[in-house]
Amino acid sequence: MLHLTLSKGEHLIIGENIKLTYSRNDGKAVASLSIGAPREIKIVRGKIFEERIAEKASSGDREAMQLLEKIIEENIERRRIFNKRKSKRRFIAAQKKRAAQIT
Repeated sequence: MLHLTLSKGEHLIIGENIKLTYSRNDGKAVASLSIGAPREIKIVRGKIFEERIAEKASSGDREAMQLLEKIIEENIERRRIFNKRKSKRRFIAAQKKRAAQIT
């Protein structure tokens, strides 16, 4: 997985005809993205896509089951990375607090 940091107005090009633009950030965790793609390319929010795959998997679709397993593994890895970063931020904040108390 590629992870990039973009500034407002910057964009990514995926393939030759998909443009992803970072539009704005409303605060701490919410960002807006604009997606430009040909009409024949379906764009679906990840949560909706995962729900559809889970439905297919529950009906016995083997391909969907394999894809769902992959999605679950990716979500576990993403959560692990998030928790590691969160722990690091807490540690740094605690160090700063201790340093401020000393001075």
